[in-house]
Amino acid sequence: MDLISGEHRASEAASAYVVLAGHGAVLVSAPHRVEHARNGAVKCAEPDAGRLALLLHDRMGCPAIYRCGASLEDPNYDEASDYRDEIVRLVRDGGVRAVLDLHEMGDRHQSMVEIGTGHGRNVDGRFELTDEIVRAFESRGIEPVTVDAIFPAAGPRTVSADVARRSPALCFQIEMNVRLFLEEGGRSDFSVVCDALEEAVGRLNEVLR
Repeated sequence: MDLISGEHRASEAASAYVVLAGHGAVLVSAPHRVEHARNGAVKCAEPDAGRLALLLHDRMGCPAIYRCGASLEDPNYDEASDYRDEIVRLVRDGGVRAVLDLHEMGDRHQSMVEIGTGHGRNVDGRFELTDEIVRAFESRGIEPVTVDAIFPAAGPRTVSADVARRSPALCFQIEMNVRLFLEEGGRSDFSVVCDALEEAVGRLNEVLR
């Protein structure tokens, strides 16, 4: 499945987002890869979520979308969003059946990974698929993993909730604790997180193809 003819990467400077062509049923998304604004306050970028989306695309060939540029728009909060509209288009025209929307959460949280499903609404009640994602992390020693406990992605303007409402895609918001990406003793858990996400994407592709 080719989502688009080639990549939008060359137009990063002029565009607010980039779409990378790919194959498979799962789209990975990083809407906060760059700084964004919410209620007049500029919020920090989430660069490791962006790195993960790009690396998963490179490793697996899965389609990806991420924010770029300096517009400060927030696809996970703004009332209208070209970014969310593009994902809906990719579901409709490109055959995407699931979206993994990647985010980073602060180190004040005890959970290492939080999966938001909108209390099941964003994934059409397919909690067995949520369990697959949980196992991918826990089997690699990344825990605790919580579901809909901190960031359920229930707000109507989140990427997951809006795309799920306007399309048949199953949408999982995945919040990863920044502690996973901090180097301690010269290493971080970035590669382990990437392996877990790769397993999750692969498993969803198997189930949804």
